[in-house]
Amino acid sequence: MMKATYKGMTMRLALPNDNAVAQAWCEADEWHEWESKQPFYWVQQKCNVMSLVFEDDRGPVLFPKIFILNPEEIEITIQFAPQLDMEIRRRTMKALKIGWDGLRKNLSAKGVKTVYFSSKNPQLIKFCRWVLGFRIDGEKFRYDIVPVEAMI
Repeated sequence: MMKATYKGMTMRLALPNDNAVAQAWCEADEWHEWESKQPFYWVQQKCNVMSLVFEDDRGPVLFPKIFILNPEEIEITIQFAPQLDMEIRRRTMKALKIGWDGLRKNLSAKGVKTVYFSSKNPQLIKFCRWVLGFRIDGEKFRYDIVPVEAMI
């Protein structure tokens, strides 16, 4: 089973027993209405699709889902907890920053060059553009990964 810890954030494959949390978050999320109608959407694993969980010391924070478009391009979608208070918002932003940093390095090492995501959530879009470095590419957002060796 894939599992890694990076800067206090554990990243692992989502499992069927994670579904209750992911489904509850999805049902409370106006931006992921269609996914809430698909049981086990956030935890299913299949060819060219990887469902993950990012956890901190208090439990799950994000459920990223990666779609492998081809060996050099992926698309990612993310489900996070309802943003009911500042503590949840801080945990989410920290998980997005740390998780993205670790995931980006891992993807670079595997030869992935481009990551896409789509969202209608204005707060997520703003965060991913201004904090994580995604840019507008038509109706999606795009991040071009710098190869690991170029970062050294």
